[in-house]
Amino acid sequence: MRDLEGMGLKAGYFVDESHSWMISHIDNYRNVMGSNTPKYEGGLFKMLSKLAERTPYIFGLTATPNAEQINKVPVIGCMKFEVINDYPKLKETIGRSGWIGAVTRYELGHKLDSENNNTGGIFYAAVELHLEKSYKYGKRTMMIKTERANGALMWTMDAIQNSLKYWAKDGNSEYLGNSEHKSDVIAVMTHSFKGFINFIPCGFGTKIEHTTRTEDEIKEALSDPNHNCQILLVVEKGDMGMNIHNLKTIFSFRKTDKEMTTLYDKEPITENAIQTVGRAMRINTGVSNEEFTDKWGYDLTDYVKKGLKSDDEVEALLELNSLDLYVPDNEMWNASIEAIREDLCPSKEMASAWINQIRN
Repeated sequence: MRDLEGMGLKAGYFVDESHSWMISHIDNYRNVMGSNTPKYEGGLFKMLSKLAERTPYIFGLTATPNAEQINKVPVIGCMKFEVINDYPKLKETIGRSGWIGAVTRYELGHKLDSENNNTGGIFYAAVELHLEKSYKYGKRTMMIKTERANGALMWTMDAIQNSLKYWAKDGNSEYLGNSEHKSDVIAVMTHSFKGFINFIPCGFGTKIEHTTRTEDEIKEALSDPNHNCQILLVVEKGDMGMNIHNLKTIFSFRKTDKEMTTLYDKEPITENAIQTVGRAMRINTGVSNEEFTDKWGYDLTDYVKKGLKSDDEVEALLELNSLDLYVPDNEMWNASIEAIREDLCPSKEMASAWINQIRN
């Protein structure tokens, strides 16, 4: 910094996804992040606190400022936060955003307790509906967040893969079956394996074949309207760095229900849940984002005015650009969905009215 100042230059610092990296002190970690940690140094906050003594140009970028950043939890230290802009009104973003469609809140039960919960049935219906929409309107991508390997409810990566393997047998699923012999429909992205899985007949059973790919190759395949891949299985990944425009279905098996302490009346902590849903808020018209923006720009307004020629094309756009969510019925997710509807994502119903207004 001193070298830059000596050259007569102004310097600044930008922190992306600052809601995750900028907690001021370990004593605040529980009420900001919703979890405990045995060790947290706050190194980035301390470094930027020193930098702030020499430059006012320090900015954090996030769609979901955390409790410290909105001054709900007092910062520990000499640097403070200030939010310098507001969310735009939903009607101002309707042409540049995906639209929130159906939200299914379900009771997340134990995998082995099929008599007392219908989690598996809801999951099966979600996969079928997702694939049906892709078949009818154009490719959409589905992200499934499984439990960790030691998950108490046993909706783990292995369990989900075995469920999909069973449904993929001819006759068990109208859309996932092997009748068309499509390969590389399902991708996995974890710390231990990244690539495609395929279900291969073997004797009287079925084995899972793994084909390794990089994260970039998987994301490219998911984004490509002409590639078979349209289901992504993740455990921890998927909350950031997922620039996949046709990602429009999210199913979460995570029982996480983050809340603040009694000091803050156990208020739900929504930032991570909203970030996950945010991966599905990009616009999608059925063609690649590059092709669409070259012709129309990153805005649906002119496309709706001039590019939609029939009611069938209007129906297709409403499905291609709307996101379907399947989330556990708990306080964190309920508060997150409410915040998304209120501040971040226009509804499918709003979009339908907007389209009709423009076209008529």
